[in-house]
Amino acid sequence: LYARPVGIKLEWRETANLLRVGLPIWGLAYAIVLSNTLDVVLILTFLGRTQLGFYSLCLAASGVIGLFPQTIGEVFYPRMVELYARSGTARSLIYTCVKASLLAGTLAGIVCAVMYLAIPWIVTEYLEKYAPGIPATQVALLGFFFSALGTGPQYFFIAVFQKRRQLGILL
Repeated sequence: LYARPVGIKLEWRETANLLRVGLPIWGLAYAIVLSNTLDVVLILTFLGRTQLGFYSLCLAASGVIGLFPQTIGEVFYPRMVELYARSGTARSLIYTCVKASLLAGTLAGIVCAVMYLAIPWIVTEYLEKYAPGIPATQVALLGFFFSALGTGPQYFFIAVFQKRRQLGILL
């Protein structure tokens, strides 16, 4: 065995490079969190707690459906980075981006369709007080589906290091 001294050496240049790359990613993640909670803040501020309670059906559906695009994006993301590193923005990268969107959209679409049909029955049967939130939830399901179709471009922008453009699109 070779004996090596163990210690930590802080490399300022590497730390600065990591911050330069990481801060836009952090900023984008923070903007996404803010955009995802803006609806709750606006409803609570302008419509009150009762309406926010009805809207909670949308939030519950969003959480379930949102898992599909996120998981699919995280699976396709390393492949996108590899393709970008190998050949730049080539046809294979665009194809992978489209494939991620179609897969996320298909799975989210199936779940949205099932929820569209099941939510009215479940809510009227077991959560009758929340029945006024059914129409809004059914409309929101369409939005969740279209949002899932954006999975490929979202991870594409991360893969090609264009966080600022992605932030601009989010805004």
